[in-house]
Amino acid sequence: MREIEFRGKRLSDREWIYGYYVSYDAGEASRKHEIIFTTGNWDYVNPETVGQYTDLKDKNSKKIYEEDIVHWHHPDLGWMSLVPVMWEDYVGRYILWTAVPRRRV
Repeated sequence: MREIEFRGKRLSDREWIYGYYVSYDAGEASRKHEIIFTTGNWDYVNPETVGQYTDLKDKNSKKIYEEDIVHWHHPDLGWMSLVPVMWEDYVGRYILWTAVPRRRV
């Protein structure tokens, strides 16, 4: 079964925190964005930093989150690039957004 987890940078100290993501209307045209920990505690996060765990890991077994920048080497085409991991609604999966400049190897 797929692990559902989010991360975001805490507003108070800009440290990464991990857990469940909640966004809600706080009245007076404002929204609150929180990460809720498995312990039940929570903290406010910057919504621009929130990303979901993709259920993928890098070669060092480190979790890959949405909008992480990964080093991708395409051995058949002979190029490599730093590319962000993005959600693609059309295909319903995470993709490497390769519409960025590439460097020949």
